[in-house]
Amino acid sequence: MNYEFDYDFIRDYQPPGKWVKIANALGGIGLLIYGITQILEYLKQENILNLSVGLISILGGLGFLVFGMNGSRPLIRPGQYYLRIANQEIYLKLGKYAKRKEVPFDEIDKIDASEKEIVLKLKNGEEVWINLSRIQNERKRNDLLQLMKSLHGRKD
Repeated sequence: MNYEFDYDFIRDYQPPGKWVKIANALGGIGLLIYGITQILEYLKQENILNLSVGLISILGGLGFLVFGMNGSRPLIRPGQYYLRIANQEIYLKLGKYAKRKEVPFDEIDKIDASEKEIVLKLKNGEEVWINLSRIQNERKRNDLLQLMKSLHGRKD
């Protein structure tokens, strides 16, 4: 049987719901308004604390707004965070700074698959852990879990 799966965090990214976007927008607007009031207080009292809090609040508000307009999309490029199953091998790098791993099917001794994680126990005693919460797309997560369960029950 030919097992294939392809997940890329950016390509398969699921944007947040409208309420999260509304909360980001309201938070950003609130911080901007607070920052402006603190700068106006600084102009009245010339207290350096008001100026610094105002500038920090304005930067935070702008950050919230940009984050909201960006759709809360992470700042990584495609190919930096992936899990692929092809050509009888598993290729994974689940994190921007994670180490890339390749696991051929013939090196897998046992697969423990649960709703939270998948543990690949290799013939050399090494274990490869796949935390399913690292896969944000729920459909892809369920597909991977079903694929691993079928792979676990395969007869070579």
